[in-house]
Amino acid sequence: MKHRSHALAAACLAAFLALFPPGPAAALFGFGGVVFDPTNHAQNVLTATRALEQINNQIRALQNQASMLQNMAKNLERLDVSTLGRMQAALTRLTSDIFSYKSLILLCLGCQKALHGLFSPAIVSEC
Repeated sequence: MKHRSHALAAACLAAFLALFPPGPAAALFGFGGVVFDPTNHAQNVLTATRALEQINNQIRALQNQASMLQNMAKNLERLDVSTLGRMQAALTRLTSDIFSYKSLILLCLGCQKALHGLFSPAIVSEC
């Protein structure tokens, strides 16, 4: 019974649309001939809110970095001059050690290439 009434309603609707086809769609204008889409407006407001939150987070991060730099400057002002000399000496030793290690690495790579040239790679990889 329900199926028959649904079929009858669909047939009546089809006949009505065939006799009176719908016209072209028209926009509903607000004030001044501007079309207002509330869904689009809500999405734009949400996007703007998120962008504002990101800007506020960036401002906080910059404020924290400025505070950190101020604290570092204060710590450097309190640094003893004799400590600075020891730190420079340690840095010089560290730089020298790094260059020594680099030269050792280059020497090892040269030895490895020589071994590969003399022996098969399978024998060298076992070493």
